[in-house]
Amino acid sequence: MLAATGRGMDRALDVGIALVAWWSVFYWVGLATQWSLWPSGWLWLLTSPVVAWLVVHLDRADEGRTASAGGWRLPGFVLRLPGLTWAALGVAGLLAVACLRWPASFRVVWVLLLVGTVVAALARVRAVETSDLDKPDQRGHLAALLLALATAVLSLYILLPDLDDPYYLNRSVWVAEHGTAALRDTMFGPERIASPYNGGLPIDSIEALVGVLSHLTGIRSGTLTWVGLTFVGSFATVWAFWRLSRCWARRTPLAVLVVALAFMWMSGESRLGNFWVARMWQGKVLALTVLVPLVWVWATDLAEGRQRRRALVMLLVGGAAFVGFTSTAVLLAPIMTGAMLVAAVLRRDKVLALGGVLFSVVPVLGGAASVLYAPVGGAHPALLGAHATFLRVFGHSRPMVALALAGVVVGVLALRSATAAVMVAAAWTACLVVYVPGLLPVVNAATGAGPVLWRTFYCVPVAVLVGLAATLALPRVPALLGPAVAVALVAVLGAPLWTTTDHNGPVTMSSSPSWKVDQRALADVEHVMASHPHGVVVLPPTQMRVLAMYTTQAYAVVPRTWYAKILDEPKDTRQARFLLSRLASAHAKRLPGPVAVAHALEVLHVSLACTARTTTRRQAVAAITGAGFGDPRRYGHLTCVRRL
Repeated sequence: MLAATGRGMDRALDVGIALVAWWSVFYWVGLATQWSLWPSGWLWLLTSPVVAWLVVHLDRADEGRTASAGGWRLPGFVLRLPGLTWAALGVAGLLAVACLRWPASFRVVWVLLLVGTVVAALARVRAVETSDLDKPDQRGHLAALLLALATAVLSLYILLPDLDDPYYLNRSVWVAEHGTAALRDTMFGPERIASPYNGGLPIDSIEALVGVLSHLTGIRSGTLTWVGLTFVGSFATVWAFWRLSRCWARRTPLAVLVVALAFMWMSGESRLGNFWVARMWQGKVLALTVLVPLVWVWATDLAEGRQRRRALVMLLVGGAAFVGFTSTAVLLAPIMTGAMLVAAVLRRDKVLALGGVLFSVVPVLGGAASVLYAPVGGAHPALLGAHATFLRVFGHSRPMVALALAGVVVGVLALRSATAAVMVAAAWTACLVVYVPGLLPVVNAATGAGPVLWRTFYCVPVAVLVGLAATLALPRVPALLGPAVAVALVAVLGAPLWTTTDHNGPVTMSSSPSWKVDQRALADVEHVMASHPHGVVVLPPTQMRVLAMYTTQAYAVVPRTWYAKILDEPKDTRQARFLLSRLASAHAKRLPGPVAVAHALEVLHVSLACTARTTTRRQAVAAITGAGFGDPRRYGHLTCVRRL
């Protein structure tokens, strides 16, 4: 029964990915034609059972296990080199020591990481290949299921209001209330100006799916996102880790999973942990922590001759879902495909090469569409250099950086499959080579992807590799000693996700599942919207951020400061936005004069202005009232006046 449950969960995960890909097709048609997505939502729901049936029954059409590919095409002297395993372990040890002076040791760490990864892959190729999967202890499925449920439940109580959410949630709310896939900004107005968020074509579809489901069910987009999607995604990421652990581990896959989860939970000071359950509702996080592990599972199955037809289909479908989750797929998918092609060439495996190509079909088409389509505006953040990139991804905690980077090297060495080791090493090497001095600006000039190149490190599931490293078989060492030591180390040296602070602010724990926003600000917005305002409104900064995620029936003057700074609009309009934002802020120390206030209100065509309860509230209300506003009323914690 537990084995059937494990297989059922595996297939459910495949079905979920296929349904995201299937929805993406409807979305892209709607994006191109600007047809309403609401009918597409019904068609997607009606046809989803057929898609699910086809995915579940791929096994029946599968040709089964096929003969393995030929031997490795490597120089003979490489295969004859002695001591490669110990060399890889030695480099990993030096790497861990070098990290004790992190980040001053960055350049040394970079070199050791590159050398260690290559040596570990060569050592794994020289070792005895173990292509047959051992059946895991069936109780492992039950343990993984319980861990997934616990993680999913806990994720609902982690509160980290994310600064990018006004864009993501606003897209969902727009679709829920208007039906169309917007090509221009919907945070500052109804598609009147270019979007300030990264520019380009909005090819990711997951936010639109939330909006359509919100319209069809009557449940608010915020509830579907921060409760429904967070729960499902958090559960799915644990099961994806479990599936990859079973695929890659030589022994004790459950120990690999436990170490990987412990590492993620205690990585609160790095983006490795930040891009996990604390932000699971975002498509990019779903892609990197759910889809990427599954892609490596399918690629490994393909390389080892297991269920090759299923693996080929799922790689093609996974590429489409990747784009549906995040536009970053156009950058990451080719790197992963390149890794598969390297292994295919060295292994002389045409089917693996085909799988890599299929995986990149939709991301390459999506990238081409984005390049050919005129950018919709906005601005990219500054290009991150190699040093800043490593700090952003791996953080400043020296022990955790050492565990992560040394774990990657040893994890490659510990992989059950030599083909998987080559693929992982190739992907990781490609990510490192990008940061060769002088190369990053060239890559950025060619692709325009420099500001998000730091996400390439997510092509490799670091946490699972750390778990594999902990289970490396050593002479006269008990199998569970390594995992126990690893869990103890991360427990002592790491920082829990729920106790840390990142660029979004401090992470807190809520008393019940709720929207991941300031609850007082949410209540204020609900009171304001009950009065049915229209057009542009002025609220305190936190309330304006929430408004963009609550409705598009009214528009905040400044839903997020950074968006307003890079918005493509006249300077006078931008100055008016920030003037009114300061006026409504609870922290305003110096209020602008009545003439400037009146001008700003007129430029932006403000219909409702609200201020917080502060010592300057009366002066602010008086300044706004003098510009033709009146009828003061209390909405929650705010005092509001309307244009007369």
